[in-house]
Amino acid sequence: RPITGRVPRAIESAMNQWERGINFFNIPNRTQEFLVRRVAFRARLSENLRRAGLDIETTPIGEMPPEAVADAVDFSLKMTFQETPKSGLFREVLDMYGKPWGSTLALVAPFPRFLYNAWKFVGEHSPAGALKLLSSAERARIASGDVRTITQTLMGSGFLYAAHELRNSEYAGERWYEIKVGDKRFDMRPYAPFSSYLFLAELIRLTSNQRLTPLQAKEMVQGVFSGSFRA
Repeated sequence: RPITGRVPRAIESAMNQWERGINFFNIPNRTQEFLVRRVAFRARLSENLRRAGLDIETTPIGEMPPEAVADAVDFSLKMTFQETPKSGLFREVLDMYGKPWGSTLALVAPFPRFLYNAWKFVGEHSPAGALKLLSSAERARIASGDVRTITQTLMGSGFLYAAHELRNSEYAGERWYEIKVGDKRFDMRPYAPFSSYLFLAELIRLTSNQRLTPLQAKEMVQGVFSGSFRA
């Protein structure tokens, strides 16, 4: 049943103030994202034009191949973890944020695109990335000299191995996201997607009985959603 009276206006006002506060404290993050995205776009576009026999400094925008520009846009969004899923379950979840009750989801996971891209990164940069080799199209790319899948799998496997060794070393903190150096504790949750490898390593410890106590519900939520607002 729709809520009527002064309550909706009060809720709307509170949510607007909340959004303005988030936008204010997010200025440094958006600034660095904007700068990185511009550099990534220009670098990729320059490379695409060079392969087409063109120069970014002398080629008018209207004469640039549309596919070269579109690829540069996609690359810049991917580099800043802002790529939007084109289909699938996560696309449907992302569409839910546009619903009237989408603000409830935002309280749990305020940055859905980042969450999607963070776990996509971990999936590609892990032993699971080798599953791409089952695709004939992927094998054809490797045969043509594009070995990106192999390098991503090797790099991710190295990250996961390092995280596992760290969680079983003297530097492991009491919580899955903590690194201990002497008496100091360093919170790694802000450093996604690398913190995700620590979380996966902790799950491996849990399933192999190397961790004596189960993960708390709050720790599981923070691990799945790539950190927390407080971190």
